[in-house]
Amino acid sequence: MTVAPSEFDTFCRFAFAFLEERGIRTLVVGGLAVIVVGEPRMTADADAVVFVSPSEAQSLIHQAAEAGFDVAYREQTLQTICELTEDASLWNRLQKVLARP
Repeated sequence: MTVAPSEFDTFCRFAFAFLEERGIRTLVVGGLAVIVVGEPRMTADADAVVFVSPSEAQSLIHQAAEAGFDVAYREQTLQTICELTEDASLWNRLQKVLARP
């Protein structure tokens, strides 16, 4: 028996392919991550952390909108995130961790 992919499954595949095609490193979190480790769970969204620099974030948001994603963000929110990662050197620490084999 073949099961047709759900709309959610199709969306997830499209979203993660979008990121993979651009070489964006991701970390799946939330309900999808729980399902992957074997806990049954209902979820209606896909949560992921993307590892991009503040300057890459702006470009990625525009590319996502052009690809058809419903992108709603406030410029101030992006600016605040960028300032926090630069001021707290979180970005530099994450880069060191991600660079490890």
